[in-house]
Amino acid sequence: MPKLKCPRCGSLKTVPIPYKEPSYGMHEAERSEEAVLLGCLIEPGAPPTRACLGCKHQFRSGRLASLLQSDDFIHFEFSIGGYFGISHRMLIQSEKSGCLLKYGRNTPYPVFDELKKEDFEESPGTAYFEKPLSKSEWLRLAQKLDRCEIIEWKRKFYDKNIIDGTQWSIEIKIKGIRKIAICGSNAYPPTWNNFMNLLRREVDPSIS
Repeated sequence: MPKLKCPRCGSLKTVPIPYKEPSYGMHEAERSEEAVLLGCLIEPGAPPTRACLGCKHQFRSGRLASLLQSDDFIHFEFSIGGYFGISHRMLIQSEKSGCLLKYGRNTPYPVFDELKKEDFEESPGTAYFEKPLSKSEWLRLAQKLDRCEIIEWKRKFYDKNIIDGTQWSIEIKIKGIRKIAICGSNAYPPTWNNFMNLLRREVDPSIS
């Protein structure tokens, strides 16, 4: 089985959390750092299924996909750029028949969710497109986003030794719960490359 990286610290020393009556073999597995035992009682909600032996963080795959696929999903927004270089903005917003993906490269519009394709004026170095996603297409993309462990990231990543550079942000908005806002400046989470590779495959190869 491939080793899973901790989405908080990047350690590969992560182990499963089995929810059942501990046996002698399971206690031996915990002593040899092959599992973490939390007992057989599962609390309401979505309990963690894996634990990091380094930073002690507990996490669960599938949480983000469930949120993105719920009827309460509003939008997933990502932006990256800086004082120099190219900026990228992506917005996936809920629609009746699925979702609408909006993407802009070097687009100067401050209110991106209100930008319409017919309002965009193309110029050298800029690009903008809209792509409808059916429910099945959004399901596949949501599952791929989930595998990047975004929901488990810390909320802020900053390198205070670098001025200017690259800034980025993610906002996930779900009706009825507090929005998930994550941002960074010249610092990135452990699974950042997975996320960037996904966006380059699914949205624009030039995203970096």
